[in-house]
Amino acid sequence: MTSERHLTGVLRDVRRCYINDTGISFLFGYIVEHKSAQYKSGDWFASSYITDVRIIGGRYCFYTANSVYMADNYASIIVSDASIDNIRMGTPPEVATNMDGRAIELVALLGLTRRVVCWAQDYALGIDEVISAIDEKAHLLFSEDSDDSTKL
Repeated sequence: MTSERHLTGVLRDVRRCYINDTGISFLFGYIVEHKSAQYKSGDWFASSYITDVRIIGGRYCFYTANSVYMADNYASIIVSDASIDNIRMGTPPEVATNMDGRAIELVALLGLTRRVVCWAQDYALGIDEVISAIDEKAHLLFSEDSDDSTKL
């Protein structure tokens, strides 16, 4: 078995993500099986921080504070602090590490686009009105406290 704790899940295509300049790592992979009904086979998965790794029966057992995950093998990757949120939202680490910079702006733009769509629906704005409001008030949309829909 997995020593003193029961197996939480089995993963495939596992990446052990080492957070740059720290001793902290976590897993990203895809579910083969999981004890929680929340996860289905093929779902992406990001673990909490790894506390220990053991080889048991020729397979890797990754221990977190409350769980044990098993995998046949894994690849290591170094990730930046900036990429962690994207990985935890399901972006594979290889993609997330390349997102630092321009693509993070794209993720922010996607959030902004969703916000604008909500405003357009809430205020029954047409596309011309939305474009005009963005053109006139873009500096307000991109400010830190831009979640106030009354600015448009």
